[in-house]
Amino acid sequence: MKNRLTPLFALVFVVVSAVAAADVKVVKITYKNQINLMAQRGETKQHKTVSFIGKERLRIDEKATTMIVRLDQQKVYIVNHDNKTISEIELLDGMPTEVAKGPKFNVVVNQTEEKREIGSWMARRYDVRMVSSMAKVEAKVWVTEDVGFEFDNEGFIELYGVIRSLQPEIKGSLKELNKIEGFEVARESIVSVSAQAGNSFTLVEKVISIAEIEVPDYTYDPPAAYEYLD
Repeated sequence: MKNRLTPLFALVFVVVSAVAAADVKVVKITYKNQINLMAQRGETKQHKTVSFIGKERLRIDEKATTMIVRLDQQKVYIVNHDNKTISEIELLDGMPTEVAKGPKFNVVVNQTEEKREIGSWMARRYDVRMVSSMAKVEAKVWVTEDVGFEFDNEGFIELYGVIRSLQPEIKGSLKELNKIEGFEVARESIVSVSAQAGNSFTLVEKVISIAEIEVPDYTYDPPAAYEYLD
């Protein structure tokens, strides 16, 4: 089946997590404050993202979309629950065989010495700057190395590398993004979109829970009753 990729910012701000020996459930809240300079007013929105991470398997539920990464099958499934459809993406050695074209980001990651308690975790700040012909993103990323259990950092990099590789605008910057080591627990971003003059918005993302759990295998399967897109 041919793939249908998600919009530019739908995946850029995905929860960066780590893969443990047991499955892990991560709950994140995102607050979006749209700042329209022309109208001089803003609108605050929020939504929840729930991620499940297992060995060679990853599921992310965000709004009406579910993304499932199955390294054991060399496939990615993008599920649209509104339309009850599935887009299937073939992988080759953990990378997509086809990627849509788009403007590329120049990405720079800098580790700082600043540390802060985020929730129940002590986190270090990384500064991330992403610039393309269409948009600019400046972010403060808070990462912890102590989540209360052991995790496989190489497994984490491989799973989230698949998601990042689906984004043509940052695919060439995977090495730079992988400088961020550990478990991301918060992110503060300012996004400016060049194609929408006068518009920018802020995103504040915060992990509210991380827990080891047991989940049934079908958690990482697309819904059987949904239709596959060609």
